[in-house]
Amino acid sequence: MHILSWLDPRTLLASQLPLAAAFALVLLAIRRTYPNPRGSNAHAYGFLLWVPATMLLLGQGGLRPFASVVIPSLIYICAYIMMYRGTISFFESKGALSLVYDAAAVTAAVVLYFTAVYDLAVPRLVAMAAFVSLIRGMMAVEFYRRSNRSFLLQVLAGVLCFSALVPLCFAVGVTWPVILMQDGADQIASVHMALETLSALGDLAFLCSSGLFAVLMFLAEVAQAIKQQGQLDPVTGTLNRYGIEDALDSEVARSSRTHSPVSVMLIEVDHFKSIADTHGAARSVEALKTVVKTVSSILRFYDKCGRVAEDRFFLLLPENAAEHAMVIAGRFREALKSPSLPHDQPAITLSIGVTQCAFKEPAGEVFARAELALLEARRQGRNGAYLKLPNHEDVVIPHPDRIANRSRVAKLIR
Repeated sequence: MHILSWLDPRTLLASQLPLAAAFALVLLAIRRTYPNPRGSNAHAYGFLLWVPATMLLLGQGGLRPFASVVIPSLIYICAYIMMYRGTISFFESKGALSLVYDAAAVTAAVVLYFTAVYDLAVPRLVAMAAFVSLIRGMMAVEFYRRSNRSFLLQVLAGVLCFSALVPLCFAVGVTWPVILMQDGADQIASVHMALETLSALGDLAFLCSSGLFAVLMFLAEVAQAIKQQGQLDPVTGTLNRYGIEDALDSEVARSSRTHSPVSVMLIEVDHFKSIADTHGAARSVEALKTVVKTVSSILRFYDKCGRVAEDRFFLLLPENAAEHAMVIAGRFREALKSPSLPHDQPAITLSIGVTQCAFKEPAGEVFARAELALLEARRQGRNGAYLKLPNHEDVVIPHPDRIANRSRVAKLIR
């Protein structure tokens, strides 16, 4: 069979059935394996709705006008709404759902009116073409804005944009003979056949681009979620050593580009083993969670905290110089003395090693210097903070909670 025979409109329309069903099943499988991808259900239901609508169009020769025109049109409208909702849900975008609902209502009203009252095909086709073009165009914009400079995703967004232009061409081609009052049934029939082929190709392009884009984006989100789960400490919910090391590498690289200060802390819970031996493992875990809760209440949302050992936490403080980090260390220790903590909670004190990243310094050296600062804080008698600067000038502040403000710490450092 010659390859051009595949350009028959009915063949192109029939090829949409397995494609839509396949994308729906893949998205539902992703949803079943990982139940949190945003918008996966809406996308899957949109592709599922595409199947019965296409089947009704294929069998329209033996059906009444209401079943062959109105019902598939309404199903297609619902399918496009679901796909658009899935798109903005996935991207956490506000979108323009009110515009979509208004356009859907107008389109449905036009289809119903020009089927039940006046049986005119051209207004129905123009209304559906305008609605389809609107939704595809809005989805193309959302996809392109979030393609993150990926060539493949930009190509798919471009194909989706092409599919948005096809219905407009179809609408112009359908109305042009009517506007000019042209005669010649054979000529008009050939034009309509070409337009139907173009429309089917546009539908196929839309299914392929939107389906592949949705699957790729959902798989990328699942992979990112799995990676993040692998970087979390199961006891405290903070990052684990792998996660905090990745964050440190990224922040050191960013600091080298922007020349902004980055300070780090290595915190150790004093006498943690004694807490576990005296009060039990459960109370020692509660002590760790208390430290995490206290520290998190003081940190900013973009600061990072990770558990790197049984009793140690590594803190990453972007946009913070060393003197400010020492003030923050004092706040940690002061907060752990708060009367709001449970009375039966074992006394918790912290030894803190503080350092600041040098320009283009390897992350491993930063981590090693923070560990040296912590060891010095322990040697000084624990329950204190020790600052080790990149230029090897060391500052010990045994009781950082007594430092009232940043300027006094800066004087100590200088």
